[in-house]
Amino acid sequence: IRKAPSQFGIKGLYTGFWPQLFRNSVGGFFHFGTFEYMRREYAASKGILVTQVGIGPNMAAAAVGGFLFWFITYPVDVVKSAIQ
Repeated sequence: IRKAPSQFGIKGLYTGFWPQLFRNSVGGFFHFGTFEYMRREYAASKGILVTQVGIGPNMAAAAVGGFLFWFITYPVDVVKSAIQ
């Protein structure tokens, strides 16, 4: 962190900001969208409220959402890391 401002100015602290923002926005959409979709579908199939879904289905939905986050955004993360 000390090198960035001395070598690149204050702008050096924000290098990679846009790829990071893009990665988190798109990844968050897929992660949380998938998570919520899977929870709601599971609850509907069991005839229960989403708030009554147990820990196992919640963890499975989170795992699939997390997988999609990285599967879709990993190339952007590689570019971001190369820029930084």
